[in-house]
Amino acid sequence: MILLLSLLVACSDPPPPPKLEAPRDFDPTPPGGKLKAPDTGAPKSTNKPPRFKELYIEPDQITTTDTLLAVAKAVDPENERLDYDYVWIINEQNRPDLTAERLSPDDTAKGDIISVKVTLDDGTNQVEQISRPLRVGNTAPAFVGDPRLVGQIDGFTVKAEDADGDPLHFSMSGQPAGMTIHPTMGRIEYKGSEAEEGGEYDVKVTVDDGDQGTAEWSFHIAVSPGSEAARKKKEAEKAAEGAGG
Repeated sequence: MILLLSLLVACSDPPPPPKLEAPRDFDPTPPGGKLKAPDTGAPKSTNKPPRFKELYIEPDQITTTDTLLAVAKAVDPENERLDYDYVWIINEQNRPDLTAERLSPDDTAKGDIISVKVTLDDGTNQVEQISRPLRVGNTAPAFVGDPRLVGQIDGFTVKAEDADGDPLHFSMSGQPAGMTIHPTMGRIEYKGSEAEEGGEYDVKVTVDDGDQGTAEWSFHIAVSPGSEAARKKKEAEKAAEGAGG
């Protein structure tokens, strides 16, 4: 009877270990610090895009003779190298064939509306901005050659040209009687008058393109009295001498 009882005790399962429970005021934070999230290898911060500081076109008053320059200034928060891509816009049309920093005057015409689109690229982000548009203004005409080197005024043709192709009109002021200029050809003619009293004249020739563009040329001439004027002058001098005698 005693032997059977011993066998039963030896074959029974061991008692389960006691269950431990944390006290209600237990703090899982390690002493002197906070728990850290596991490092997954993901970047800790995202790349910030660059931003424009300035974007404009030089010069700010443009004509068909000007080479235009796109001036773009930008910063990158991470100080990364920035690439600048340019596309010129003419009359609200993107010109993918015009992608240089400069725009040639051969690509513009009077009245065109010009702007430039610049794209910043830091290798991660791209940012675009378009400059304030500018209108291509009128180009004033200019004389061809130096009229001051003219040896003879009578029969001389003043030559001028206009970069915009505007028709030109010539006029003259301050000239002696009998001196004229052809309004479209610029030819100067002078027919002396017997009644010309003679003297010195400051003559101004103006060429006008009809769009508030002008150029001026001034010259000085001395004209001798005409025969009739000279005769009258001598008679007046003799009469004055007779009256004085």
